[in-house]
Amino acid sequence: MKRLFLLMLTVAAISYSCDKLLDFLIDHTFDYSHPVNLPADGPTDYSDEYTFDATDNQDVADNINNISGYTVNSLKFSIEDFVPDTGIVSGSFSFYFKNTAGNQIGDVTTKTVDNLFALSASGDKVDIPLTQGTIDAVQNEFGSTNKVTIVVSGTVSEVP
Repeated sequence: MKRLFLLMLTVAAISYSCDKLLDFLIDHTFDYSHPVNLPADGPTDYSDEYTFDATDNQDVADNINNISGYTVNSLKFSIEDFVPDTGIVSGSFSFYFKNTAGNQIGDVTTKTVDNLFALSASGDKVDIPLTQGTIDAVQNEFGSTNKVTIVVSGTVSEVP
């Protein structure tokens, strides 16, 4: 009888509280691969942009009407398959975000890497420090449109 009572109490608690679910978390990392191929006799700078769409994640798309906001935890980058594998080539990279109207939101963040090959070989991901104003702007844009565009540009010290 004690088990039956506990089971009934559990079922009652679940059935009466299901419609009161207020918070849920969808933990998702947005990934973007930016291939850079600079010709040996060409320029040492590049740029690209990419739009992150939160609804590309199926969990977000399925719950879009229940989502009241987004939280940005970090922005990181890594370098993979850097060629050549000798010498020291440094680089400076800038990142900023745009809203769906194409206007810059938040601040431009610049990061310098002293040895691109060493970073590539390590497999490490480099944190891009974002100001609170940038984080707030990105979260607000995601909250209102579910999209935000990142603009990436950079210059390398030499074309390997």
